[in-house]
This record gives sequence, structure tokens and C-alpha cells, in this order.
Amino acid sequence: MSGVSLSDSDYARWHEILHEKGWISPSWPTKYGGVGWSLMEGAIFDEECYLAGAPRIWPMGVRLIGPVICKYGTEEQKEEHLEAIRNGSRFWCQGFSEPNSGSDLATLSTKAILDGDDFVVNGQKIWTTQAHIADWIFCLVRTSKHEDKRNGISLLLIDMKSPGVSVVRINSISGNNSVNEVYFDNVKVPQSNMIGDEGEGWKYTRFILNNERIGLANIGLCKLEYFKLCLLVEDVERYKVPEHKKYALERELKNIEIRIAALDGLNRLNIASQEGGGKKHIPSVLKIIGSEVQQSIVQIKLKYFSGLSMRTKLVESRDYSSTTAAALPVVISEYFEKRKVSIYGGVNEVQRDLIARAIGVIDK
Repeated sequence: MSGVSLSDSDYARWHEILHEKGWISPSWPTKYGGVGWSLMEGAIFDEECYLAGAPRIWPMGVRLIGPVICKYGTEEQKEEHLEAIRNGSRFWCQGFSEPNSGSDLATLSTKAILDGDDFVVNGQKIWTTQAHIADWIFCLVRTSKHEDKRNGISLLLIDMKSPGVSVVRINSISGNNSVNEVYFDNVKVPQSNMIGDEGEGWKYTRFILNNERIGLANIGLCKLEYFKLCLLVEDVERYKVPEHKKYALERELKNIEIRIAALDGLNRLNIASQEGGGKKHIPSVLKIIGSEVQQSIVQIKLKYFSGLSMRTKLVESRDYSSTTAAALPVVISEYFEKRKVSIYGGVNEVQRDLIARAIGVIDK
């Protein structure tokens, strides 16, 4: 199991391999290219890919907008987009968050006004991951005003090459500059690019966000990172962890182990509930625990091995079956990068509020 740094072409090749095997879109209906696996089989496949160190599949097309098009799209939209998503020839980004509408997404202000057969879109999106290389964006826009701010929102599919679309890169503190601002200046979008009914975008948004939050739990990644951390801890003598800190370290590791076990159990519960209609709050619980586990793992690296992390260059090829080769990469950037996992997909504080409302602790 290697830990090499991967290029964009490596990710594209893995996508191509899975597509050739027919495994790229396991959650889709079989008539649109799905595998026909159960939800549990799909979850097991995802986890095993992580544990094997396989490249991550970019989720925006296959995991997020693809299932929406399968379920709610017109036949023309399915013909236009589904195979391009599956074969990797069309790369997508998500246009949800705005400068004043992040966690309170329903307050978004990007407008789409119908003019003949086209919508004219004006507004701004922010924190749009990989927008600088995306071919298309699935974008929430306001098409009408209502007293209930969740009404009057629609979901548009927009070609990023359309005149009036501009992208500005955002420098990230982690150095992973993958997020962007996206501006729409009188962008014409065919009315036929709207998903479902006008003003019903919030319904499709909930569908997307539930899938996103389950994915953001990253159960397989949590297990892989915990495994790598344990291999590192086995060699604590070499890293000169003081004796009085070893017991605290062991307690923190056990705490992570327990939370990963909880993730496993909750994921099984979520799969069972989805097959029976679903429980709205479980994806939020999964997202909270998974994001906090990822942050805890990198915090342990900094807390107990920061001296080494400052001195050791990133090892480009490591065999994690050998503790002597499991040299710790520079984790400062990783620490900053993991700060965002409790923010994107709906900040954890808001997720706790949603959970409380769903189970009746506070009024809806």
C-alpha cells in the first residue's frame, strides 16, 4: 500500500479503469450505467478502495449531480450528461455557497431571470472547489421571491465556457489552492438546462446534500489514516515521545477507535434506514463524526510528532506495512487543510441544529 503523490492524470486513469470495469457509478440505476449493487455492497466497495490506497473519484459528477439527473432530469439531460459523467469527459463543480449565504444556503441571491427561452444569470458563488478546471457547474439560483426563502430556488446546469462566466482563484492557507470565486455576468442559460420544476431547487438540494454529507464522513479514509497513525505510534521510541505522554496518546487513540466504530455502526443504520425510507438526521451525524475524526488524527500528529514533522520532507513513496518506512510527512499543511472538513457540506454547528430539529429536541 503506497502513499505516492498523484497527478491529475493518475486520477483520470483510475476513473477510466473503473468506467471500463462498469464500477464508476454503482449507486446509479442499472439502466443508466449502475452496477446493481445494494447500498451495503456500494459502501463496502468505497471503503475497500480507500483502504487499498486507490485514488479518490471526484464526487461532483458521479456522486452528486449524476444521481439527480438520473432521478429528476429530462431524457434530453440524461442523454447530454450521464455518459459524459461516467466516462470522465465532463468535469463538474458545485455552485452553492455565496459570500453571504454559506450555512444559511436558502438566503442565496444569485438570480436567474427568464428571457424568452433562456435564463439570464447574475451573481457570485464562492469556495467553489475545482471551478478553475471544471467544464460544467450545477448551480442554485433564485428564480422568484417567496416568504419562505427555501421556495423560489431552482437548480441550473451551466456550461463554464458560457460568455459571462469568470473564475478567480482563492489562495488557501494550506497551500492547496483548489477553491475559487465564480462570477456570472448576464450569463445566458437555456431553460432546458433547469433540473425539474422551477422553484423546486430546495428539494433537489436536500437530495444532493444528503449524498454529500454521507460521502464527507469518509469512513474508509478515517480507517486508513488511523491505521497509518497506529503504525507511526508503534515506533514512538524513535520519535522520542516522552513517557508521561504515552498514556495520554493511548487514550486519544482509543477515543478515535471508538468513534470510527460508531461511524461504522451509524453507516449501517443509515443504509438500513435508506432502504426503509431514510432518516433525515443520520447523514448529518455521519458528517460530524467523520470530519472530527479526520481532524483529531492530524491533531495527534502535530501534538506528539510536531518536531519530526517540521524536519522531515514529504516522502514520495512509502510502504505503510513497514514502520521504519512510515516517515511522517509535513503535517502543517495537512492540519490547515483538515480545518475545512467541519465547514464544507454544512458546518458542524448547523448540522447539530438540524439533528436537534429532526429528533424533536427543539422546535422545527
